[in-house]
Amino acid sequence: MKNSGASPKRILVVEDESAISQVCLRTLISVVECSQLLLDKDIPDDVRQDIEVVNREAWHATKMVKKLLTSARKHPPAKQFVNKHTIKKVLELPVGNH
Repeated sequence: MKNSGASPKRILVVEDESAISQVCLRTLISVVECSQLLLDKDIPDDVRQDIEVVNREAWHATKMVKKLLTSARKHPPAKQFVNKHTIKKVLELPVGNH
């Protein structure tokens, strides 16, 4: 694939929110289902509390991803060039509690 004049420090990113959202949704549903199976077991209270947090947050994320999926279906996929430096900075962002 030819870059049509783009600098070699840039890469092509295909924005396909629908496909990404579907993968995330399937993963989150698995987390919800597995955590629910664990909650149905006889487990220590401290472990139960942790699993309840995981279950609750996975449900919350599932709702958000469903909204993204709905939004993505309204827009066709787009292609654009993104600077590798930008992607590196995004990947270096800290993952923290919200």
